[in-house]
Amino acid sequence: MTDATAAELDAGAGIEPALAPAPQVDRYPTVIGQGLSLGYVSSAFRSCLAGYRQQYVDLLDELMEKDPHAYSVVSKRVLTVGSGRIEISPPEKLKGAELTQATEVAEFVQSEIDGIPSIVEALTLLAWATYYAVGAQEIMWTQRDDGTIGVDSLSFVHHRRLSYPDPWSWDLYIFDQGASLGVRGAQRAGMYGMRIADHPGKFIVHAPKVRGDYPTREGIGRQIAYWMTIKNIATRLAPQYLERYAIPWPDFEFNTQTKDNVGEPRVASTDDINGAEIAAKALGNGALSHYVHADAVKVKLNAPEGTPTLTFPEWIQLCDSQMSKAALGATLTTEVGSSGGNRALGGVQKQGEEKLYEFDGISLAATVKRDLVDWLVKLNFPTLARKLFPKVKLHVNADPNAADILDRATKAALGGIAVDGDAIAQQVNIPTLPNTTGTARRMVPMSPVSMSVSPEVVGLPKPDPALAPAPALGALVPNAPPIKPSKEPTDARTSSDS
Repeated sequence: MTDATAAELDAGAGIEPALAPAPQVDRYPTVIGQGLSLGYVSSAFRSCLAGYRQQYVDLLDELMEKDPHAYSVVSKRVLTVGSGRIEISPPEKLKGAELTQATEVAEFVQSEIDGIPSIVEALTLLAWATYYAVGAQEIMWTQRDDGTIGVDSLSFVHHRRLSYPDPWSWDLYIFDQGASLGVRGAQRAGMYGMRIADHPGKFIVHAPKVRGDYPTREGIGRQIAYWMTIKNIATRLAPQYLERYAIPWPDFEFNTQTKDNVGEPRVASTDDINGAEIAAKALGNGALSHYVHADAVKVKLNAPEGTPTLTFPEWIQLCDSQMSKAALGATLTTEVGSSGGNRALGGVQKQGEEKLYEFDGISLAATVKRDLVDWLVKLNFPTLARKLFPKVKLHVNADPNAADILDRATKAALGGIAVDGDAIAQQVNIPTLPNTTGTARRMVPMSPVSMSVSPEVVGLPKPDPALAPAPALGALVPNAPPIKPSKEPTDARTSSDS
């Protein structure tokens, strides 16, 4: 390890101590509550532009916990990517000794990545940077008995601690509302906190460019914060309106006409007018339980001219649709509005979502490679040429549907691709006969006709009779001529062959 890599390994346990453990002050974030307004949102935005993100992150936290719809659409991107599978592979187009060496390195790194406790949780916390703009994990390095250096665990650094407080640089700091509260080794932390660049190889920092802007104004949270705030105000007023007017208040009116309608009716008296004023004040603050007045006084609840007839539910639905578009680029995969939708359009929008997941996966894989995989290689293979460093891919399956997986596997088998039948059966939860061969069993496409004739005639491998027994006598037409299968036979089914 280099001298700059965040403290030497502990001589006793062989595990590197934490530089940025969670501080006690993080137990007490800012809670806005009823004071939430568009003015407060603008204030938090300005603070974030100056580099201090704590107020901003606390605001996004509170807005998210109050808005199930916003959490739903944002978490679809975050959890889909966070639960992806990391694949480490050697670079392409290598041959001979270079390929052998690169493969050995890739297998070592893959085993280290697979051995990190709660790796899915760590990836998910990094993926939340899509919403908060920046995320980080501290790498807890460890010295193994065989001399190799591996990862004992990843420690979460909360988004509210990550700031850009230095007005003269874009350096990222861990800032804890003071000089260095919660930061181990205060002598290394200045007035801005601990500068992450001073400890190369110690932190994974993920800052995806989902808006194409600087990190102080990045993230989906910045895109939807105003809509979440306006929706929060509407949902606050809606129950108040319901509480005041769900039960109508009685309106008692007495007639001021003269007997037999002779003469002019009585005009509103001073008492009538005073009573009307009292009623108006009580109606304004919601304290009016009933009202008794002469018919010379009328009660009318009017709105300004040109006021749109937009109800609370319609306004909330509008806010939800804007958040869905900002997070996923569409609405039909999360909701169906009054204009409705159709299956074809929903399918097109789903494909657009999958492109977002693909981008998020590529972005997170690049971060893992830069801040974790490359350091694993440099610390354990210091003389390895850069061109032999392994590739990192994050496999993101936006919709792990069993029927979809089986359909794709079947088409791949029909196309001659060697598909692992046992792995597919495990993914779609289909029981199979015990595998006594000790090797992967390949999915092989077969049809009833092909099973009744010699496999070589139709160009298929001979099936294992124990796994694909021939149909009973008489089940097929006797002496049926050989039939050449089409590219995708409609009666195809899959089986496993050793």
